[in-house]
Amino acid sequence: MGRMLLPAALVAAGLLAAAPSALAKGPFKICGVSGCAVLGPEDQPLIRLGNTTGGTLAPPAPAPYYAVRFGDDVGSTLAYWIPSVSVLRLFTSGPAVWVAALPAEEAVLRAQTAGLQPYPAPKHVAAFVDDGNVRAGDTYLRLYTIGTPVASAPVSTEWLGIWLHGGTSPWTDGMSSFWISKRGSLLKRDGQMLRISPALAKRIRAHLPLS
Repeated sequence: MGRMLLPAALVAAGLLAAAPSALAKGPFKICGVSGCAVLGPEDQPLIRLGNTTGGTLAPPAPAPYYAVRFGDDVGSTLAYWIPSVSVLRLFTSGPAVWVAALPAEEAVLRAQTAGLQPYPAPKHVAAFVDDGNVRAGDTYLRLYTIGTPVASAPVSTEWLGIWLHGGTSPWTDGMSSFWISKRGSLLKRDGQMLRISPALAKRIRAHLPLS
């Protein structure tokens, strides 16, 4: 299986983004480009944080989003909300996961973000495949929306790692996990097995743009 050798500073940044700071205090807030609104007291965030009750979803296409943080800790993101599809991106002990907001969560989120401008959808990302830099990395944002789910991969399948990083959005924060099969046309995305076109798989392994 291929390994991704990432700069230590980038690995550390990803770990900090994935977990709330032990020193963070203050109420939970939901933030957009125009500011933040209180989402709940420090001991009652009003949304799930790391709890995947109700099952997980495939990720949505990049879209405007909000970030959930401790009020006094702007450096750590605890969850993301994508209002156009009412999906939360959560951090867990494994890969980051996407879940549908529960009705009560959605009601609170929409009420607290009324008049609050979301962060714009990301358009740029750096991409690496098996430690090699990808040309036109921005096109690799397509990895979030391509593929047909399959039950499993052959036990003998070997994998090359794919890494995306380049911002603080749920699509570019470096916390998602991607792998492309060394042969054939299988893609793993945050633990989900997918089949993609052979032509697209070859382009990924060759570090070529996806469009």
